[in-house]
Amino acid sequence: MKTLMWYLIGKEIITIDRDQISISRKNDMLFRHKIYDLQEAKRFHVEEEHFEFVFWNQGNSLGIFRNRGTIRFEYGFKTIKFANDMDQAEANHILERLRSSGYLTATNF
Repeated sequence: MKTLMWYLIGKEIITIDRDQISISRKNDMLFRHKIYDLQEAKRFHVEEEHFEFVFWNQGNSLGIFRNRGTIRFEYGFKTIKFANDMDQAEANHILERLRSSGYLTATNF
């Protein structure tokens, strides 16, 4: 139920500056605002998120439930995910724009 509500009214807000990346979610009461130091964020990459929605024992390929891309990075011993359910090409484009803008450097990849 939480996933369906997130798809309908959720909004993820990502803010990146020279020092940190901030991830928050509007209309998600269970998610708390998180801030990560960009000096410690490593291996930014796009990875496909596998998700299968089963409706009445039949595998359906509903538009919002297809395999989609997500942007990930390593932070200490955790893998942080954001920009979930984005087209993989779009996620790659966003990472390339962040790299060319100078917000993410070679040490982040």
